[in-house]
Amino acid sequence: MQIETQIASILAIAPENLNFEFFEKGNIVELNLYTKNPLHQNTFLFHSLIAVNKQEALEKMLGYIQTNFNLELVYTIEWAEASSSQRFKSFFRGRNIVEIIDKFFYNRQVNSYTIYQIVLNPIA
Repeated sequence: MQIETQIASILAIAPENLNFEFFEKGNIVELNLYTKNPLHQNTFLFHSLIAVNKQEALEKMLGYIQTNFNLELVYTIEWAEASSSQRFKSFFRGRNIVEIIDKFFYNRQVNSYTIYQIVLNPIA
């Protein structure tokens, strides 16, 4: 099974709703994994990491997800684009609320979005 498919399976997300973005910087590779919500078509950062090559980056991402997926807190953010009144809810995993907000606004203009509510989901 391909690593990308394994990651999609663990996250319970269709593979077409994951975006693996690689950046080569000298002798390192940065991998940003984004998830896309099919309802509103927005993508959000799930996790970012650095490795020596693409294969190692994928393996490290799989290891990170296998280790941390059920340990991280889950938050729900209710938000809208500043130019719209239509609200959406998106779910984020992270260690704390600051990390969650960073993931929400990653590669976004802060003034282009309104956050109405951030809720820490119950811990099972």
